[in-house]
Amino acid sequence: MLKHLKSFRQAVEDCYIVGDSALCTSATLQVSKEEQRLFVNRVPMQIKEAKELIFEVPYDKTVELAEGYRAFESTSCYAGVEQRWAVIF
Repeated sequence: MLKHLKSFRQAVEDCYIVGDSALCTSATLQVSKEEQRLFVNRVPMQIKEAKELIFEVPYDKTVELAEGYRAFESTSCYAGVEQRWAVIF
């Protein structure tokens, strides 16, 4: 995955990297931080902080996105990388 990220960086400048939860590892997050890359991915439920956040979000702190959809935004410093997390219900 790390080789892929480095080769991808050379091919495309100034864009977001989008991936599934496999992208959310300490190693790939550190590479993204070092290379100042922006990324969007699903945070795996194996991360205790993510699991706790999902089950502890107070309903009155969520915002309506569209009919039947609500969201909550939080910050995290998982793997030493500052991140913005969004929980979508």
